[in-house]
Amino acid sequence: MAAENKEEISTAAPQSGVPVGTAEVNASGKRRWLYGVNTALLIIIVLAVVVCLDWLSVRFNYRKDLTTGGIYSLSPRTKKLLSIVDQQKKRIYLVNLYPQGQPQGRSGITEFLQGRKVQQLIKEYSRNSSYVRQFKTTNGRKALEKKIRARFKGEFLPYQAAARQFAGLAVQIRKFLAAEAAEWGRLAQHPGLTGRQQQVALSVQSVFDGSLPRLIARTQRHAQKALHSTLPDWPRISKELAATAKMLASNLVALSKPDALEQATHVQPGRVITAYLKHRTAAYQKEIALLNAYRQKVTAIKPLRAGAILHELTPDSLLVMGPKKLKVLPSYSLFKPRNTGLSQRPGYVFNGEQAVNSALLGMIQKHRTKVVFVSISPTNLISAGGPFSRIAAQLRRSNFKVFDWSPTPVNPQQGPTGPPPAMGKGVIWVVVELPPPGQESYLAGMINKQLESKIRQHLTQGGNALFLLGSVPEQLMMSFGGKLPFKGLLGGYGIRIRPTYSIVRRTQTSRHGYVAMPEVQVSSFPKTVIGRPLESLATLFAGQMMAPNQFLLAPTVVEPLAHLPKGTMAKVIVQTSAGADIWGQPSGYTGRAVFQAGTDLPAPLPLAVMAQKGNTRVVAIGNVLFASNSILESGQPYVTGGQLGWVYNYPGNAELFVNAMYWLAHDAHLIAVSPRATVALRISRMGSGEETMVRLWSFIGPACLVIVAGFVVFLVRRRV
Repeated sequence: MAAENKEEISTAAPQSGVPVGTAEVNASGKRRWLYGVNTALLIIIVLAVVVCLDWLSVRFNYRKDLTTGGIYSLSPRTKKLLSIVDQQKKRIYLVNLYPQGQPQGRSGITEFLQGRKVQQLIKEYSRNSSYVRQFKTTNGRKALEKKIRARFKGEFLPYQAAARQFAGLAVQIRKFLAAEAAEWGRLAQHPGLTGRQQQVALSVQSVFDGSLPRLIARTQRHAQKALHSTLPDWPRISKELAATAKMLASNLVALSKPDALEQATHVQPGRVITAYLKHRTAAYQKEIALLNAYRQKVTAIKPLRAGAILHELTPDSLLVMGPKKLKVLPSYSLFKPRNTGLSQRPGYVFNGEQAVNSALLGMIQKHRTKVVFVSISPTNLISAGGPFSRIAAQLRRSNFKVFDWSPTPVNPQQGPTGPPPAMGKGVIWVVVELPPPGQESYLAGMINKQLESKIRQHLTQGGNALFLLGSVPEQLMMSFGGKLPFKGLLGGYGIRIRPTYSIVRRTQTSRHGYVAMPEVQVSSFPKTVIGRPLESLATLFAGQMMAPNQFLLAPTVVEPLAHLPKGTMAKVIVQTSAGADIWGQPSGYTGRAVFQAGTDLPAPLPLAVMAQKGNTRVVAIGNVLFASNSILESGQPYVTGGQLGWVYNYPGNAELFVNAMYWLAHDAHLIAVSPRATVALRISRMGSGEETMVRLWSFIGPACLVIVAGFVVFLVRRRV
């Protein structure tokens, strides 16, 4: 038994005399050492990669906004505008005049925050363009004034020449006045003058010796100060020079004629004074001619394109300085007040991108397209309080000139209305089909015929037009003599209108009740130059309810003709979806809110068409109210990061209108989504401290992760 155990023990012992497990222990230690070296090398490699990537991100600081709405960068329209600026190679400077440094008080904090927002905006413009740059006013206002003077030196030269010329003219006029004062002083001592005539002579002497020289001296001081100032108010100085020359000339005229002198003093000059004035007539006329010639020269100087820029520069404004123009954007154009409903104090929505774009357009576009809103009645359309005042304001910001006109006079007793403010080539008419009010409905057919004749004349002369149409109730059709307005006119451009149909959407009002509403929302558009940028932007087309299932100005059907006239192009730019809840029903239909085959038109239904015949372009949209204030301004406020934002419910409405206007103006290169369509705050990047923390964590974070992973691997391998 013992022998057996001894044998077992002896067989278990190694033959070489090496201790049990020594080889395995050595192999395991070697593996751990290799694992540790590999982990260390991996950490070093990863750290090197992170450091390299961080250096590259600093060296090549390119940013890409990957958000759906592009909420952290400029809008597509702004970027397209900046590409045009770069193509024209025009250097434009943006100057932030908001106060810098530590804010003082509540108002100071507001200005400081607004200034920081403007600063972020300028950085975005300079980052996206090679020719839009920030001009830093670190050396104060004087440096800015010198920059403006150097940039517009050519414009200031005529004003400087007029100021220098006045100095020479002043010397000559003073000599003449001094000589005349001495002569009138001697004349006052003439024995042939009565006492009152002597007083007249002394008064004339005081004018020549006192008030007129003082006027010349004051004006000359102002002119000399302007010549030595960095950036004087040349428009004001030129007006003063012209006014002084006019006043001197008028005084010489009044004092050189016996009749004028008698009328001014109510004293007969007498034989002696009359004889003296006749003797000096030629000398007076010579000085008067010099003054009049100088005044005409000053008034003929072209106005400064820079304007009275010195007085427009305020401590809370943004200056846009182009090669030939200057534009000051005051605070109220950059930050629009809007009540949030969350507090008693109103908030401010940042409007800087729209304001800067408007200034840039005015600097790079050589012309401003004229837009005329026309309607059958002289309704207040685009002025303050009018239903289209908002879209008119946006057109002005887009560098359009906006007017309105109607063939019907405001007051029929004053005679017929005047001619349209603009028509023909380079002009766009916006034809607003509104029902005639009151007694004008009896004359609607005749007035509409006159209006249609004017529109034909406008299009024949090379003009373009946008038609805002709507459904026509049966009673209104009777006012037009049973004829559809503009049917024949639009048919010549391949457009068919069907205003006897209203496009409606079935809406549930209760658990089992439905009603047909004259409204339809569109967010998907055919691929056209006008509609492509509007994809996914909510757009509402709506009308007014007159009675249950009876509508006024409801969305209506506008479609291309099946067979287009020769040389005509027509495409659908807006159409409804193909849902079963949308259909077109007769405008006078008063039945149930359900689709009826054979009577109603099934969806999808076209709502707008673009057409071109030669160089003439026409856009017809089957809804009048889609561009009205009530829809454009529909939205709600929200606050993010202490800043107020405004979400528009239907941002596509204004975009569709402006895009159509750009296409009609042959400026399709400007068609894109504007800043107004954004649904979130733009130009809101990280601060310097936040960016430093992000960079630090991007450097330390991966390294820590690698170290933790290596430590875990070490523990796992050790147990193995």
